[in-house]
Amino acid sequence: MANPEEIAPEDIALLKLLKKEERSLKPKVKDEPSKHTKYRDPPRISNFSGNNTKGETSYELWRYEVTGLMADKLYDQENINYAVRRSLKGDAGMVAMHLGAKASIPDILHKLDSIYGAVEKRRIYLLSSTEPDKMILRQLLNGVVDWKTSLVEQ
Repeated sequence: MANPEEIAPEDIALLKLLKKEERSLKPKVKDEPSKHTKYRDPPRISNFSGNNTKGETSYELWRYEVTGLMADKLYDQENINYAVRRSLKGDAGMVAMHLGAKASIPDILHKLDSIYGAVEKRRIYLLSSTEPDKMILRQLLNGVVDWKTSLVEQ
């Protein structure tokens, strides 16, 4: 190898240029997309199971949250789908599961509307009824929910 004193100035300039080009051709690690950025901060949707337990969100409120997220367009469709699947628990989660992992939100809402939408309207009537009527309607309401849920599972 030659002494640095024997290298011509134009060769030194060429070496510097090659090193500079080499640095610019190397991929930067920071520019690579992360594998986990897609679901990093999915929206938060209240849980809904369809069992009407104390402290649980009603179907109308849950549906309002979902349609609001879709209308806001703050999140991409994959994040909203993920949040909807995570928010459905119990019987409602089973209904969505039977529709499949690739089911669209309108498909899920349509199916849940057919099961829980009309039932909730009856519940409003139930709250305004007399006490004997409430007992009969509660039994009827529970039977309708169980019957519709069992049809979906078949």
